[in-house]
Amino acid sequence: MKLAYFGGDVFFSCFESILNKGFEITKVYINEPIDSAVKISHYCEKLGIELVSTRPCYEDLLRLIDDGVELFVVASYKFKLPQTRVNYAINIHPTLLPAGRGPTPLPYVVEAPAFAGATIHKLAGEFDAGDIILQEKLSISEGESVSSIMVKTSLLASKLLKKFLNNLEEAYSNAIPQDCKDLSYCPALSLEDRVLNWDMNIEEIKRLVRRFGHWGVFMKIDNKPVLINNIEAVCFEHNYGTGTLIYEDCDLLAIAVIDGFLCIPKCRSIQG
Repeated sequence: MKLAYFGGDVFFSCFESILNKGFEITKVYINEPIDSAVKISHYCEKLGIELVSTRPCYEDLLRLIDDGVELFVVASYKFKLPQTRVNYAINIHPTLLPAGRGPTPLPYVVEAPAFAGATIHKLAGEFDAGDIILQEKLSISEGESVSSIMVKTSLLASKLLKKFLNNLEEAYSNAIPQDCKDLSYCPALSLEDRVLNWDMNIEEIKRLVRRFGHWGVFMKIDNKPVLINNIEAVCFEHNYGTGTLIYEDCDLLAIAVIDGFLCIPKCRSIQG
């Protein structure tokens, strides 16, 4: 079966599962910036799969269908595809729909683990609203960050996609409508949501760091904005003003906050 894939490296495990199942991927649409799809781009180049970073229009999708494409697979793609006559069209979403609809729900899952999971659903006229084909809940441990949740979700999504591809026609036809009484929506997050303010306490900082994990949080050091993705937040009594540099050596900074301090490693180049 021929298919077109829409997405990036977040669900690369799903892309890989499709290849391993022997499906023919005729075209891949990726998001900008291109560095969000480095692995997929590499595979497309290696396998001779056409790669596109522009938004597809209705006519583009019809041409794919006329060329024999029967399945659209969407996985963390930022554009909504127009409705077409393609035989099968699915989206892979990183929550237990209908809870956690929205473009970037995983930071919300950190504080609302009840809807942690993955869902494969039919594409619909509205984002994340299509009939549910398969879904499974994830178990989240206390203190996990968005980083580990993302890895778990990607692996679970790959498992569900394999199950779907093994029994595609029956699974697709047995999809069930979403129960909107359980619906919740996670709005898109801005850079401002990732800012660490010096009036935050240790617990607030820990929650912020877990929400954004490897993506990092923003703060000002010496009145310069910096992106930090490795912070240890420690409760400790002191008399320093918030934002004060209280320790520094060649590898480490420590900065005071209301009820403790933050340890922030310095970046060092590796000497050859």
